[in-house]
Amino acid sequence: MNGTSARQEKFLYLDGLRAIAILLVIIVHVSQAFPELPHRILQFFDFGKRGVQLFFVVSGYTLTKVYFGRGMDVAQFFTRRFFRIAPIFYLAGAVYIALGALGDFHYAARPNAFQVITTLLFIHGWFPSSINYVVPGGWSIGAEAMFYVLFPLLFATMSNRKVFLALAAFSYPLAMVVRLMLDRWGPGEGTDAAVFASYFFLVHLPAFASGCAVALIEPALQKRFAVNWRALFWVLLLAVPAMALTKATSNALLADLVFASLVLASALARPAFIESPLFTWIGRISFSVYLVHFLFLNALFLLQPRLVAAVGVPAGLVVGFAGVTVGSLLLSDVTHRFIEKPMIALGRRVDGMRERRKHGQGGIARG
Repeated sequence: MNGTSARQEKFLYLDGLRAIAILLVIIVHVSQAFPELPHRILQFFDFGKRGVQLFFVVSGYTLTKVYFGRGMDVAQFFTRRFFRIAPIFYLAGAVYIALGALGDFHYAARPNAFQVITTLLFIHGWFPSSINYVVPGGWSIGAEAMFYVLFPLLFATMSNRKVFLALAAFSYPLAMVVRLMLDRWGPGEGTDAAVFASYFFLVHLPAFASGCAVALIEPALQKRFAVNWRALFWVLLLAVPAMALTKATSNALLADLVFASLVLASALARPAFIESPLFTWIGRISFSVYLVHFLFLNALFLLQPRLVAAVGVPAGLVVGFAGVTVGSLLLSDVTHRFIEKPMIALGRRVDGMRERRKHGQGGIARG
């Protein structure tokens, strides 16, 4: 097994966790097409929106695992991150803008130039009118981009674990204060203001920071504590639907703690189903799934009345979830194979050219 394959094998559980995250996101969006469902059922499925926070936790954990202990080239980091998320995100934006211009599309509006430009620059998360307007669900990509901006600064403090862990802990009260301030004095009015307060990246910083913290403390916890990590994993996994049945579904910070603990337990227990071929496949293509599943959701919204008339609301929900999920997975396998992977490889080549130019210039100067 070569080095790359070994590293991929080592982190299979992260793909499995991404699979759980995207399935949570899909179920909450599918349930929104069935407002006739009982309130308790809708509340249960509403917890699926926390799947994005699981993505953020896994992102912080992954980046810390990759860079901690081997150093960071900031230019390389941003080059590779850009090619990882930008090409397919821009393509999704173009598709959704076109669909919005062609007709009545449930998720797409007709953005103005300011909204398009801020989205292209990944700063749409700073503006209520742009944060979730061009690409459905695009607020989370904007938040992730801001976490990338912060990561080199956070990384610089990681050599002192106590300092970083204190910063990670501080992100929790910071998020609470920011959310309260935005709820009371935030920009915008009505729906825009509510969306902005829920989606602003600092409100979700504890998820990303917690993922980073888990990656730092994982080796020490494994050595010092004799814990049945497999049992803890199942307890935490079962805590997710338990939270969904209570008012805890509205507590984003509690979800951050649960998901961070779940990532830790997954890393130390390595559950077989999380690392199964199905879950790891879904996790690998989950970024594409996140972007394309709105296409199938739009079709579901259009077909929902006929679907409910044919099979009823509960069965319609099941059929809708299956259809959106399968359709999204099949299309995303194609976009991942022919867009994401080539663009990631291109990012590596661009970074390689930058490195060669830097070393070549250095050699000439020394000569």
